Amino acid sequence: MFSPDHYNFQYPLFVSACHMYIQFGLAALTLALFPSIRSRTRPTAHDYLRKALPCGMASGLDIGLSNTSLKTVTLSFYTMCKSSSLAFVLLFAFLFKLEKPTYKLTGIILLITAGVVLMVSSETQFDFWGMVEVLSASCLGGLRWSLTQILLDKQSMGMNTPIATIFWLAPTMGLSLSFCSLIFEGWSNLLSEQAFFGDLGKSFMTMTYIATAGVLAYLMTVSEYFLIQRTSVVTLSIAGVFKEVGTIFLSTVIFHDIMTPLNISGLGITLFGIGLYNVLKYKQSLKKVNLSDGRDRQGSIVLTNRTKEDSKIYSKLEDDEEEDVDLDSGSEEREEDHQHHDVHPNNDYEDLDRDRDDSIDSNIDPRRRLMLMTEKAPSLQ
Repeated sequence: MFSPDHYNFQYPLFVSACHMYIQFGLAALTLALFPSIRSRTRPTAHDYLRKALPCGMASGLDIGLSNTSLKTVTLSFYTMCKSSSLAFVLLFAFLFKLEKPTYKLTGIILLITAGVVLMVSSETQFDFWGMVEVLSASCLGGLRWSLTQILLDKQSMGMNTPIATIFWLAPTMGLSLSFCSLIFEGWSNLLSEQAFFGDLGKSFMTMTYIATAGVLAYLMTVSEYFLIQRTSVVTLSIAGVFKEVGTIFLSTVIFHDIMTPLNISGLGITLFGIGLYNVLKYKQSLKKVNLSDGRDRQGSIVLTNRTKEDSKIYSKLEDDEEEDVDLDSGSEEREEDHQHHDVHPNNDYEDLDRDRDDSIDSNIDPRRRLMLMTEKAPSLQ
Protein backbone atom coordinates (compact mmCIF):
# COMPACT_ATOMS: atom_id res chain seq x y z
CA MET A 1 0.00 0.00 0.00
CA PHE A 2 2.90 2.41 0.76
CA SER A 3 5.38 1.34 -1.88
CA PRO A 4 5.83 3.72 -4.86
CA ASP A 5 5.76 0.66 -7.13
CA HIS A 6 2.25 -0.34 -6.01
CA TYR A 7 -0.64 1.66 -4.50
CA ASN A 8 1.75 4.48 -3.47
CA PHE A 9 -0.32 5.81 -0.57
CA GLN A 10 2.29 8.02 1.14
CA TYR A 11 0.52 8.53 4.48
CA PRO A 12 1.40 5.55 6.69
CA LEU A 13 0.85 7.42 9.98
CA PHE A 14 -2.69 8.30 8.94
CA VAL A 15 -3.37 4.68 8.00
CA SER A 16 -1.96 3.45 11.31
CA ALA A 17 -4.16 5.91 13.24
CA CYS A 18 -7.23 4.67 11.36
CA HIS A 19 -6.26 1.10 12.22
CA MET A 20 -6.19 1.98 15.93
CA TYR A 21 -9.65 3.51 15.81
CA ILE A 22 -10.96 0.47 13.93
CA GLN A 23 -9.45 -1.86 16.54
CA PHE A 24 -10.98 0.21 19.35
CA GLY A 25 -14.41 0.01 17.72
CA LEU A 26 -14.14 -3.74 17.15
CA ALA A 27 -12.98 -4.30 20.74
CA ALA A 28 -15.88 -2.24 22.10
CA LEU A 29 -18.32 -4.18 19.91
CA THR A 30 -16.87 -7.50 21.07
CA LEU A 31 -17.17 -6.52 24.74
CA ALA A 32 -20.76 -5.40 24.18
CA LEU A 33 -21.73 -8.67 22.48
CA PHE A 34 -19.89 -10.90 24.97
CA PRO A 35 -20.20 -9.45 28.49
CA SER A 36 -18.56 -12.55 30.01
CA ILE A 37 -15.10 -11.48 28.78
CA ARG A 38 -15.32 -8.06 30.37
CA SER A 39 -12.91 -7.30 33.17
CA ARG A 40 -14.37 -6.60 36.60
CA THR A 41 -11.89 -3.80 37.25
CA ARG A 42 -10.83 -0.77 35.26
CA PRO A 43 -7.76 1.48 35.51
CA THR A 44 -7.99 4.67 37.50
CA ALA A 45 -7.13 7.99 35.86
CA HIS A 46 -3.83 8.10 37.76
CA ASP A 47 -2.81 4.57 36.71
CA TYR A 48 -3.90 5.19 33.12
CA LEU A 49 -1.76 8.33 32.80
CA ARG A 50 1.29 6.77 34.48
CA LYS A 51 1.19 3.25 33.04
CA ALA A 52 -1.23 2.81 30.15
CA LEU A 53 -0.46 6.09 28.36
CA PRO A 54 3.31 5.42 27.92
CA CYS A 55 2.54 1.91 26.69
CA GLY A 56 0.00 3.21 24.20
CA MET A 57 2.34 5.90 22.89
CA ALA A 58 5.22 3.43 22.49
CA SER A 59 2.90 1.01 20.68
CA GLY A 60 1.61 3.73 18.38
CA LEU A 61 5.07 4.97 17.46
CA ASP A 62 6.27 1.41 16.92
CA ILE A 63 3.49 0.74 14.42
CA GLY A 64 3.77 4.18 12.82
CA LEU A 65 7.53 4.03 12.25
CA SER A 66 7.23 0.47 10.97
CA ASN A 67 4.72 1.51 8.34
CA THR A 68 6.69 4.67 7.50
CA SER A 69 9.87 2.68 6.88
CA LEU A 70 8.09 0.62 4.22
CA LYS A 71 8.08 3.72 2.02
CA THR A 72 11.86 3.55 1.58
CA VAL A 73 12.99 -0.03 2.36
CA THR A 74 12.06 -3.37 0.88
CA LEU A 75 9.79 -5.79 2.70
CA SER A 76 12.58 -8.33 3.14
CA PHE A 77 14.95 -5.70 4.61
CA TYR A 78 12.19 -4.49 6.92
CA THR A 79 11.49 -8.05 8.10
CA MET A 80 15.16 -8.75 8.75
CA CYS A 81 15.58 -5.58 10.82
CA LYS A 82 12.36 -6.15 12.75
CA SER A 83 13.62 -9.58 13.78
CA SER A 84 16.03 -7.72 16.08
CA SER A 85 13.11 -6.66 18.28
CA LEU A 86 13.76 -9.65 20.55
CA ALA A 87 17.12 -8.14 21.53
CA PHE A 88 15.40 -4.89 22.52
CA VAL A 89 12.73 -6.84 24.39
CA LEU A 90 15.43 -8.50 26.49
CA LEU A 91 17.22 -5.20 27.10
CA PHE A 92 14.09 -3.51 28.41
CA ALA A 93 13.23 -6.63 30.39
CA PHE A 94 16.59 -6.24 32.14
CA LEU A 95 15.94 -2.55 32.80
CA PHE A 96 12.46 -3.15 34.24
CA LYS A 97 13.66 -6.26 36.15
CA LEU A 98 11.27 -8.49 34.27
CA GLU A 99 14.14 -10.80 33.34
CA LYS A 100 17.25 -11.65 35.33
CA PRO A 101 20.47 -10.86 33.39
CA THR A 102 22.58 -13.94 32.69
CA TYR A 103 25.58 -14.72 30.53
CA LYS A 104 23.45 -16.87 28.25
CA LEU A 105 20.90 -14.13 27.59
CA THR A 106 23.67 -11.57 27.04
CA GLY A 107 25.31 -13.89 24.52
CA ILE A 108 21.99 -14.36 22.71
CA ILE A 109 21.52 -10.58 22.46
CA LEU A 110 25.02 -10.14 21.02
CA LEU A 111 24.43 -12.96 18.54
CA ILE A 112 21.16 -11.44 17.31
CA THR A 113 22.80 -8.01 17.04
CA ALA A 114 25.64 -9.46 14.96
CA GLY A 115 23.13 -11.06 12.61
CA VAL A 116 21.27 -7.77 12.18
CA VAL A 117 24.53 -5.95 11.40
CA LEU A 118 25.30 -8.49 8.68
CA MET A 119 21.83 -8.14 7.20
CA VAL A 120 21.99 -4.34 7.14
CA SER A 121 25.53 -4.06 5.79
CA SER A 122 24.79 -6.33 2.83
CA GLU A 123 21.50 -4.72 1.75
CA THR A 124 21.55 -3.99 -1.97
CA GLN A 125 18.80 -1.31 -1.81
CA PHE A 126 20.07 0.37 1.36
CA ASP A 127 18.38 3.51 2.68
CA PHE A 128 19.86 5.05 5.84
CA TRP A 129 16.75 6.81 7.12
CA GLY A 130 14.63 3.78 6.38
CA MET A 131 17.03 1.69 8.47
CA VAL A 132 16.83 4.26 11.31
CA GLU A 133 13.03 4.16 11.21
CA VAL A 134 12.73 0.38 11.29
CA LEU A 135 15.38 -0.03 14.03
CA SER A 136 13.70 2.72 16.06
CA ALA A 137 10.43 0.84 15.63
CA SER A 138 12.13 -2.33 16.88
CA CYS A 139 13.45 -0.46 19.92
CA LEU A 140 10.01 0.98 20.67
CA GLY A 141 8.56 -2.49 20.16
CA GLY A 142 10.80 -3.82 22.91
CA LEU A 143 9.65 -1.02 25.21
CA ARG A 144 6.05 -1.65 24.19
CA TRP A 145 6.04 -5.36 25.07
CA SER A 146 7.83 -4.81 28.37
CA LEU A 147 5.27 -2.19 29.40
CA THR A 148 2.47 -4.45 28.18
CA GLN A 149 3.74 -7.28 30.38
CA ILE A 150 3.72 -4.93 33.38
CA LEU A 151 0.12 -3.99 32.60
CA LEU A 152 -0.99 -7.60 32.18
CA ASP A 153 0.61 -8.61 35.49
CA LYS A 154 -1.50 -6.06 37.38
CA GLN A 155 -5.04 -7.34 37.79
CA SER A 156 -6.16 -3.95 39.11
CA MET A 157 -5.53 -2.38 35.68
CA GLY A 158 -8.36 -4.40 34.12
CA MET A 159 -6.29 -5.43 31.07
CA ASN A 160 -6.01 -9.14 31.76
CA THR A 161 -7.82 -10.12 28.53
CA PRO A 162 -6.76 -9.42 24.93
CA ILE A 163 -9.96 -7.55 24.07
CA ALA A 164 -9.77 -5.37 27.18
CA THR A 165 -6.12 -4.54 26.47
CA ILE A 166 -6.95 -3.40 22.94
CA PHE A 167 -9.98 -1.47 24.23
CA TRP A 168 -7.91 0.58 26.70
CA LEU A 169 -4.71 1.05 24.66
CA ALA A 170 -6.06 1.61 21.14
CA PRO A 171 -7.41 5.15 21.76
CA THR A 172 -4.05 6.33 23.11
CA MET A 173 -2.25 4.73 20.19
CA GLY A 174 -4.66 6.32 17.72
CA LEU A 175 -4.32 9.81 19.23
CA SER A 176 -0.52 9.68 19.25
CA LEU A 177 -0.46 8.53 15.63
CA SER A 178 -2.99 11.17 14.60
CA PHE A 179 -0.87 13.88 16.19
CA CYS A 180 2.26 12.68 14.38
CA SER A 181 0.36 12.35 11.11
CA LEU A 182 -1.04 15.87 11.43
CA ILE A 183 2.46 17.32 11.95
CA PHE A 184 4.59 15.27 9.55
CA GLU A 185 2.11 14.34 6.82
CA GLY A 186 -0.45 17.14 6.83
CA TRP A 187 -4.08 16.21 6.45
CA SER A 188 -4.73 19.05 4.03
CA ASN A 189 -2.31 17.45 1.59
CA LEU A 190 -3.87 14.07 2.25
CA LEU A 191 -7.44 15.11 1.49
CA SER A 192 -6.36 16.99 -1.63
CA GLU A 193 -4.86 13.87 -3.22
CA GLN A 194 -6.92 13.35 -6.36
CA ALA A 195 -5.61 9.81 -6.85
CA PHE A 196 -7.14 8.66 -3.54
CA PHE A 197 -9.94 11.10 -2.70
CA GLY A 198 -10.73 12.64 -6.10
CA ASP A 199 -14.28 11.28 -6.23
CA LEU A 200 -16.62 9.04 -4.28
CA GLY A 201 -15.41 5.84 -5.94
CA LYS A 202 -11.72 6.53 -5.22
CA SER A 203 -12.49 7.55 -1.65
CA PHE A 204 -14.47 4.36 -1.10
CA MET A 205 -11.64 2.26 -2.54
CA THR A 206 -9.03 3.96 -0.33
CA MET A 207 -11.08 3.57 2.84
CA THR A 208 -11.81 -0.07 1.92
CA TYR A 209 -8.07 -0.78 1.76
CA ILE A 210 -7.53 0.92 5.12
CA ALA A 211 -10.50 -0.80 6.82
CA THR A 212 -9.55 -4.24 5.53
CA ALA A 213 -6.02 -3.88 6.84
CA GLY A 214 -7.40 -2.62 10.18
CA VAL A 215 -9.66 -5.65 10.59
CA LEU A 216 -6.76 -7.98 9.76
CA ALA A 217 -4.56 -6.17 12.30
CA TYR A 218 -7.25 -6.58 14.96
CA LEU A 219 -7.65 -10.30 14.28
CA MET A 220 -3.88 -10.79 14.28
CA THR A 221 -3.45 -9.01 17.63
CA VAL A 222 -6.26 -10.96 19.28
CA SER A 223 -4.90 -14.24 17.89
CA GLU A 224 -1.44 -13.54 19.33
CA TYR A 225 -2.83 -12.89 22.80
CA PHE A 226 -5.09 -15.93 22.73
CA LEU A 227 -2.20 -18.09 21.49
CA ILE A 228 -0.16 -17.02 24.51
CA GLN A 229 -3.06 -17.81 26.85
CA ARG A 230 -3.81 -21.23 25.35
CA THR A 231 -0.20 -22.42 24.83
CA SER A 232 2.83 -20.34 25.83
CA VAL A 233 4.95 -17.44 24.71
CA VAL A 234 7.54 -19.97 23.46
CA THR A 235 5.01 -21.29 20.95
CA LEU A 236 4.30 -17.75 19.79
CA SER A 237 8.03 -17.04 19.39
CA ILE A 238 8.56 -20.19 17.34
CA ALA A 239 5.59 -19.27 15.17
CA GLY A 240 7.11 -15.80 14.79
CA VAL A 241 10.34 -17.32 13.44
CA PHE A 242 8.41 -19.16 10.74
CA LYS A 243 6.48 -15.97 10.00
CA GLU A 244 9.71 -14.05 9.41
CA VAL A 245 11.05 -16.74 7.07
CA GLY A 246 7.74 -16.94 5.23
CA THR A 247 7.55 -13.15 4.80
CA ILE A 248 11.05 -12.97 3.35
CA PHE A 249 10.35 -15.88 1.00
CA LEU A 250 7.13 -14.28 -0.26
CA SER A 251 8.85 -10.92 -0.72
CA THR A 252 11.45 -12.50 -2.98
CA VAL A 253 8.77 -14.33 -4.99
CA ILE A 254 6.09 -11.63 -5.24
CA PHE A 255 8.06 -8.37 -5.04
CA HIS A 256 11.34 -9.78 -6.47
CA ASP A 257 13.49 -8.55 -3.56
CA ILE A 258 17.17 -9.41 -4.00
CA MET A 259 18.86 -11.53 -1.29
CA THR A 260 22.67 -11.70 -1.21
CA PRO A 261 24.64 -14.53 0.47
CA LEU A 262 25.60 -12.13 3.27
CA ASN A 263 21.92 -11.24 3.72
CA ILE A 264 21.06 -14.88 4.08
CA SER A 265 23.97 -15.47 6.49
CA GLY A 266 22.91 -12.58 8.71
CA LEU A 267 19.32 -13.77 8.66
CA GLY A 268 20.42 -17.28 9.57
CA ILE A 269 22.48 -16.01 12.53
CA THR A 270 19.56 -13.91 13.76
CA LEU A 271 17.10 -16.79 13.51
CA PHE A 272 19.61 -19.07 15.23
CA GLY A 273 19.85 -16.61 18.13
CA ILE A 274 16.06 -16.46 18.38
CA GLY A 275 15.94 -20.26 18.38
CA LEU A 276 18.51 -20.41 21.21
CA TYR A 277 16.40 -18.00 23.22
CA ASN A 278 13.31 -20.17 22.71
CA VAL A 279 15.21 -23.29 23.81
CA LEU A 280 16.52 -21.47 26.89
CA LYS A 281 13.05 -20.29 27.90
CA TYR A 282 11.62 -23.76 27.29
CA LYS A 283 14.18 -25.37 29.61
CA GLN A 284 13.49 -22.76 32.27
CA SER A 285 9.76 -23.45 32.04
CA LEU A 286 10.41 -27.20 32.44
CA LYS A 287 12.49 -26.55 35.57
CA LYS A 288 9.70 -24.46 37.04
CA VAL A 289 7.15 -27.20 36.30
CA ASN A 290 9.34 -29.90 37.86
CA LEU A 291 10.01 -27.74 40.91
CA SER A 292 6.31 -27.07 41.41
CA ASP A 293 5.53 -30.80 41.04
CA GLY A 294 8.17 -31.63 43.65
CA ARG A 295 6.70 -29.13 46.04
CA ASP A 296 3.23 -30.58 45.47
CA ARG A 297 4.46 -34.11 46.21
CA GLN A 298 6.30 -32.96 49.32
CA GLY A 299 3.24 -31.07 50.44
CA SER A 300 1.05 -34.15 49.96
CA ILE A 301 3.46 -36.29 52.02
CA VAL A 302 3.48 -33.78 54.83
CA LEU A 303 -0.28 -33.52 54.62
CA THR A 304 -0.60 -37.33 54.81
CA ASN A 305 1.68 -37.53 57.84
CA ARG A 306 -0.21 -34.75 59.53
CA THR A 307 -3.46 -36.51 58.76
CA LYS A 308 -2.21 -39.71 60.40
CA GLU A 309 -1.00 -37.82 63.46
CA ASP A 310 -4.25 -35.91 63.64
CA SER A 311 -6.24 -39.15 63.44
CA LYS A 312 -4.24 -40.60 66.33
CA ILE A 313 -4.79 -37.48 68.40
CA TYR A 314 -8.46 -37.52 67.51
CA SER A 315 -8.79 -41.17 68.57
CA LYS A 316 -7.06 -40.41 71.86
CA LEU A 317 -9.39 -37.49 72.46
CA GLU A 318 -12.38 -39.75 71.78
CA ASP A 319 -11.10 -42.28 74.36
CA ASP A 320 -10.60 -39.51 76.91
CA GLU A 321 -14.10 -38.26 76.24
CA GLU A 322 -15.49 -41.77 76.78
CA GLU A 323 -13.62 -42.04 80.09
CA ASP A 324 -14.97 -38.66 81.11
CA VAL A 325 -18.46 -39.84 80.28
CA ASP A 326 -17.96 -42.99 82.39
CA LEU A 327 -16.71 -40.97 85.34
CA ASP A 328 -19.58 -38.56 85.01
CA SER A 329 -22.07 -41.39 84.89
CA GLY A 330 -20.37 -43.00 87.90
CA SER A 331 -20.59 -39.80 89.89
CA GLU A 332 -24.25 -39.48 88.97
CA GLU A 333 -24.84 -43.05 90.15
CA ARG A 334 -23.06 -42.32 93.43
CA GLU A 335 -25.25 -39.32 94.01
CA GLU A 336 -28.33 -41.45 93.34
CA ASP A 337 -27.03 -44.10 95.76
CA HIS A 338 -26.48 -41.54 98.49
CA GLN A 339 -29.99 -40.25 97.98
CA HIS A 340 -31.33 -43.80 98.01
CA HIS A 341 -29.36 -44.60 101.19
CA ASP A 342 -30.74 -41.58 103.00
CA VAL A 343 -34.30 -42.61 102.20
CA HIS A 344 -33.95 -46.42 102.53
CA PRO A 345 -30.76 -47.28 104.52
CA ASN A 346 -31.62 -50.97 105.06
CA ASN A 347 -32.14 -51.65 101.35
CA ASP A 348 -28.44 -51.06 100.62
CA TYR A 349 -27.43 -53.79 103.07
CA GLU A 350 -29.90 -56.14 101.49
CA ASP A 351 -28.41 -55.34 98.08
CA LEU A 352 -24.90 -56.08 99.39
CA ASP A 353 -25.97 -59.43 100.84
CA ARG A 354 -27.68 -60.30 97.58
CA ASP A 355 -24.52 -59.35 95.66
CA ARG A 356 -22.41 -61.61 97.85
CA ASP A 357 -24.73 -64.54 97.29
CA ASP A 358 -25.04 -63.92 93.56
CA SER A 359 -21.33 -64.03 92.53
CA ILE A 360 -22.08 -64.42 88.85
CA ASP A 361 -23.77 -61.02 88.70
CA SER A 362 -21.11 -58.64 87.36
CA ASN A 363 -23.35 -55.76 86.39
CA ILE A 364 -23.10 -53.92 89.72
CA ASP A 365 -20.67 -51.02 89.81
CA PRO A 366 -17.47 -51.90 91.79
CA ARG A 367 -17.31 -48.42 93.29
CA ARG A 368 -20.85 -48.81 94.60
CA ARG A 369 -20.00 -52.21 96.10
CA LEU A 370 -16.96 -50.76 97.90
CA MET A 371 -19.02 -47.89 99.24
CA LEU A 372 -21.69 -50.23 100.60
CA MET A 373 -19.12 -52.46 102.24
CA THR A 374 -17.49 -49.47 103.92
CA GLU A 375 -20.81 -48.21 105.26
CA LYS A 376 -21.81 -51.65 106.58
CA ALA A 377 -18.52 -52.36 108.32
CA PRO A 378 -19.14 -50.17 111.44
CA SER A 379 -22.54 -51.74 112.03
CA LEU A 380 -21.06 -55.21 111.89
CA GLN A 381 -18.56 -54.30 114.56
